[in-house]
Amino acid sequence: MMTNAILNPVKTLKPYKTKWRSQVKLLHSWRQNTSFGGETLQMVLTDERGEKIHATCKRNHIQSVQRKLPSGNGVFSQRYRFPSIRPISPTTHPYKMTISDETVITNSDII
Repeated sequence: MMTNAILNPVKTLKPYKTKWRSQVKLLHSWRQNTSFGGETLQMVLTDERGEKIHATCKRNHIQSVQRKLPSGNGVFSQRYRFPSIRPISPTTHPYKMTISDETVITNSDII
């Protein structure tokens, strides 16, 4: 179960591996349309230390992510990616988390 796994604070997340495990909650989300990427769900996530990170998911994962990650609820997440540095971001974290079909999201009542 996720509660026994080592959790990585948002501040330490970097793009060189995909096996990160974090405990976060959703602060804010919005849908965004771009000419090159189509519809996406953009999110600001925070951990128990208050560190924030920008996260995104593509159109085919939006409903699943919204169902598993309701605003204000804490969740464990693992197997997400960091494809690039985000020069423009709603957070100070240098990377953007990408939530895909490989990402595992489970409920947590700790945060």
